[in-house]
Amino acid sequence: MHHLCSSGIVSDCRSQDAPFAEERNRYLSHCATHGASPAVLKVKRNELLWIAGRLGPDAERGIGMTELLPIAQERQSLHGAASAVRRVVDIGRPWLRFLGWWREPTFPFSHGDQLDRYVAWMREERGLTLSTVEQWSRTTRRFLWWCGDDEEPDRLEATRRMPWAYLRSALNKGDTAWRDACKALEGPASSLGRVDCK
Repeated sequence: MHHLCSSGIVSDCRSQDAPFAEERNRYLSHCATHGASPAVLKVKRNELLWIAGRLGPDAERGIGMTELLPIAQERQSLHGAASAVRRVVDIGRPWLRFLGWWREPTFPFSHGDQLDRYVAWMREERGLTLSTVEQWSRTTRRFLWWCGDDEEPDRLEATRRMPWAYLRSALNKGDTAWRDACKALEGPASSLGRVDCK
């Protein structure tokens, strides 16, 4: 049995008795206001109902991928749909973010000052748009985190040195750090990597 709730969204009567009904309805109303079709709203409603039924009463303290992924994997194991995990995560994470309950993973990042200078340089000196600056900032941050994953110390050191050498040369006219770092990868050190382009 379906009815129109006060927000105008078609909702299943049973879902109003499930946990976090007000939070789910508020998010679905937000999605409807921003153009989600009835078919999309139905999928979101079903997934949110599944997720809400598995969240603890203290969910508002914060939910991260550690808690959401097992819920998604349970959905997949019970229903066998290959896309179930991705769908639960893709619907659950924005809902939890909307509520302010999503806990972003935290990673130690010790080069925030240099990244801030690089972002300022892109914005002020290069005149790049806000979206381009944000994209490059995220990409650079992910790359720098990735640099910490290499288990070979010499390669790790060379990989860490390259972005900072580039940034130093880009931010300080006349600085030869980039040229020096590229030269350091020639000869015996070539097994550590190579520079194809700047």
